[in-house]
Amino acid sequence: MQYDVIIIGGGCSGLTAAITLAKLGQRVAVVEKDKRLAPLLRGFSRQGVHFDTGVHYVGGLGSGGVLESYFRFLGIDDVERKELRPACANIFKFLDSSREIAFPHGADSFVSMLMEEFPEEADGIVSFWERVEKTAAQSPFLNLQHSLDEDALIPDLDVPSVADEARRATANPYLQTAFSLHALLYGVSPEQARFDAHAYTLASYVHSAHSFPGGGKVLADALEKRARELGCDVYCGKGVERILVDDGSVAGVQFTDGNTIHSRQCVYTGHPALLPDLLPEGAVRPQWAKRLKRLEDTAQAMVLFAIADHPVELLTDSNVFLCTAPCVEKFFEADEGVIYLAGGEPLPDGRQAITVVTAAPTEAFSEWQATSYGNRPDAYHKEKERIGKAIWQRVQDGCPELRDGVSLVDVATPLTMQHWVASPTGSLYGVRHCIDQISPMPMTKVKGLGLAGQSVLLPGVLGAMVSAFVTCGCLVGMKELHKELRACIREE
Repeated sequence: MQYDVIIIGGGCSGLTAAITLAKLGQRVAVVEKDKRLAPLLRGFSRQGVHFDTGVHYVGGLGSGGVLESYFRFLGIDDVERKELRPACANIFKFLDSSREIAFPHGADSFVSMLMEEFPEEADGIVSFWERVEKTAAQSPFLNLQHSLDEDALIPDLDVPSVADEARRATANPYLQTAFSLHALLYGVSPEQARFDAHAYTLASYVHSAHSFPGGGKVLADALEKRARELGCDVYCGKGVERILVDDGSVAGVQFTDGNTIHSRQCVYTGHPALLPDLLPEGAVRPQWAKRLKRLEDTAQAMVLFAIADHPVELLTDSNVFLCTAPCVEKFFEADEGVIYLAGGEPLPDGRQAITVVTAAPTEAFSEWQATSYGNRPDAYHKEKERIGKAIWQRVQDGCPELRDGVSLVDVATPLTMQHWVASPTGSLYGVRHCIDQISPMPMTKVKGLGLAGQSVLLPGVLGAMVSAFVTCGCLVGMKELHKELRACIREE
């Protein structure tokens, strides 16, 4: 079968790329090794309760927001969404002092809230937020009013860390932590996180915060429906054995069952470290392949899933960040790091899904690295249970609302993530976008072969979509594609 382009990976980034190219009249094939498209976005169910695994809430989906513009461009802007509580979309609880900070959305409300909490830090708050806004406004893919120039894809190597910028703005450790907390949403310590990537993330979440009633599967269904409407062929349950290369150019892909499909272009959306082994020997320089395999990943995580027998007001249309103490250096330490909590939409019977995400203990599950999903030994399950219970105790200590009528039903480890997202280390967000590492570029030396996904530009739904858009632009022409996207901006 001959196609114009083959997309390897049917997740958020892969489907975004498929829709974008199909809109331009290209014949597109989407290849996904799972039996369903976008399995991470779809989540899973336990005891009749749905749990999200790939998306809990998104920023920039309000009127005039950058994510809304991408949704309009893709033709999925009718996806049902629900605004989180405007006055407290996120609640930060400092357990050492019982201090709580409710983060609203809306830039003016955000800055005003910080000034009320830290009246003596007004100058630092203003300077930090101005730096965030200025940085976010410089990206033509996030500020769509910004003109596109030839240097847009060249990474700036001289970028400060989030922690450095926070310390420059204030000496108050609580405010430093408040400035930095969204780093938990992309898995890089503030000491290493690039300030520009942090600014892009923070600006979108401050603009607006929404969830999807019905969970991430609603978004997955919308993306799949749109791709099929545009004529994309979908190959589910098909692993890719090899990307075929002929005379330095993409020629197609070979499935693990031996069958092949052909094209002159391919967008790979998996983890970059796995790409070199899919290419024929000699297709790329050894140094490039070695660099991809050595890229450092974002933090590993433990994810807990619980069911409340009643709606938990604290986690209904709000998220909670539990901080043992204000310390940006310890965000991803297993026993003292930040814990993120999200609640699902309450069911008609009153039950509610509760999801908990925090750092995994370093090397805690490394001895079972060679075991396979569904066939782990008893020792693994006992260790998973032990660590899960310890985390759950920390959660209940910080949120007394979860002590009664809430039961822990499942725990995911880095090995779980390794299986479901095909991440070599089991990281949540792929490759680290940090000050001491250059992220992969969207195009390779193999003609017609591009990379997309949260490892390439930014993590999360927005990052995955922006990455796919950029890679498609490299394949078909960036300026015209950017012009079409700009036409989708809704004036606030």
